[in-house]
Amino acid sequence: YLRIADDGITQLLGPTELRHIYGSEMCGGKPFIETWMADPEIFTCERMEFKPRQEATPGNYNLWTDYAIDPVEGDWSPVKELLWNLSGNKQDIYDYFLHYFAHLFQKPYEKPEVMIILSSPDEGVGKDTLGDYVIGPILGDKYYFSSTSHEDEVFGRFQSHLRTTLFLKLEE
Repeated sequence: YLRIADDGITQLLGPTELRHIYGSEMCGGKPFIETWMADPEIFTCERMEFKPRQEATPGNYNLWTDYAIDPVEGDWSPVKELLWNLSGNKQDIYDYFLHYFAHLFQKPYEKPEVMIILSSPDEGVGKDTLGDYVIGPILGDKYYFSSTSHEDEVFGRFQSHLRTTLFLKLEE
């Protein structure tokens, strides 16, 4: 059974877990969960999958919803200036950044198969700003993940939070 919490977290639960969580809820004098599980019209799926901007495979549940912010027309010169600064004022790198991030939002179903590494001996050049204040808010928490504890959060045994990550920011 699939449970989508109010915060958007998706969990796959078995019947025992469902009864534990919802066992005290009543509906018409009967336990709600028993009535719900016996409903022949209940939505069922075989597995969960993550297919951004695509239809789910028949019988599967797609974890993709949409970006946290809808696009609107407006002045994005501060973002262009940030990308220019992060490129080291080099046109070829700036153009690469523009294409990379355009691809991220326009075709999230295609993995870029490259990692951008931003490094500078100087603080305050905008390395964190790009992820935390530009990319992260647009993608939302379901598709953006920032980690300072790589061993546990990224390379550890429990990585289900990365299942829907489109942009991963690793801190030193």
